[in-house]
Amino acid sequence: MDPYATHQRLLVAATMQTTGLIIEMGCGDYSTPLLAEIAVEQGRPFIVYTTSAEWGAKYQGITDVRVLKSWADYPYPPGCGLVFLDNEEYVRDRKRHVPRLLATSDVVVCHDMGANEWGAKHSVADLTKTPPTIVLSNHKKIVLASRGNLTYDNQPTVTVACVYKIGGDFTSEYVHRLAENVREHTTRPHRFVCLTDSDEKFACETLPLTDNLPGWWSKLELFKTFWGRTVYLDLDTVIVGNIDPLLDYEGPAALGQDWYSDKPKLSTFVMAWNSPINFIYPTEEEKQEILRNPKKMDEFFVVEKLERAKWHVDDVCKILSIVSYKKHCREHGVPDTARIVCFHGKPRPHEVGWKIC
Repeated sequence: MDPYATHQRLLVAATMQTTGLIIEMGCGDYSTPLLAEIAVEQGRPFIVYTTSAEWGAKYQGITDVRVLKSWADYPYPPGCGLVFLDNEEYVRDRKRHVPRLLATSDVVVCHDMGANEWGAKHSVADLTKTPPTIVLSNHKKIVLASRGNLTYDNQPTVTVACVYKIGGDFTSEYVHRLAENVREHTTRPHRFVCLTDSDEKFACETLPLTDNLPGWWSKLELFKTFWGRTVYLDLDTVIVGNIDPLLDYEGPAALGQDWYSDKPKLSTFVMAWNSPINFIYPTEEEKQEILRNPKKMDEFFVVEKLERAKWHVDDVCKILSIVSYKKHCREHGVPDTARIVCFHGKPRPHEVGWKIC
């Protein structure tokens, strides 16, 4: 099959099961004429948005084509029946549209994507074709007559993320061990992603760190990168039991608690969120302040942003048992109820031969 046509099966099925306005972000020979024909047959409005005047002129005669200067100008019309996202941006940039499209549309069809990274209530994906396609919705369940070779209405795929910045206490071995650790201790579908500035080859998906923030401050890039259901783990985390409850977390945000504080004090060694919290990501002015005070802990910044936004924050240690190696395990071994052991500070896991018992 032509790689530009791998979306057609799901696109037609989704379009036939919706009503109202159809929008195509981008345009092409394998989608625009098809959607235009369906729109005419069903008596539905159909609008194409594109940043390519050349491609827009090609289809101006069959539907309403609107040429944008850039995708930053896309208006996100409310009340759409279906939006087909296959525009001229890189896939990583296309993904930024999905949260708002889910909020303004009944159904969103995404070409070149195969994972429900945003925790949409309903999803059906075709991963057998390259590139893949996924249908997402918070409002409507899309049903196909044949479910063959489809990842159908799957539980939302959770992103499990870590951050590896070269030049610190950790090596790439920590990334490999953590990825394997997660695979061994969850039954939930997930993608393991490492944000890194390293050119090494990893046995997991990687995304680049772009801001050159110092040390642990690179963790803040998580909040501009992952908008859907996400679990974050520090690299010096060792998983010793099933972590499904953490990947099932449906609240807005959860952070850990500092074991050494007399009063409740949030920390960022393990985090989970299920909604866009990109407001935590620092402004340019805040980045300059970070560079002036790099030894300040990132957790203070994160907590302050959450409190300022009056964001509800759960205690991640109440979702499942997370313990400290130094406080709970070093002398008496790992508690039977523990699911996660955190090595905060010294020693690091490799300094004890990766043994925690």
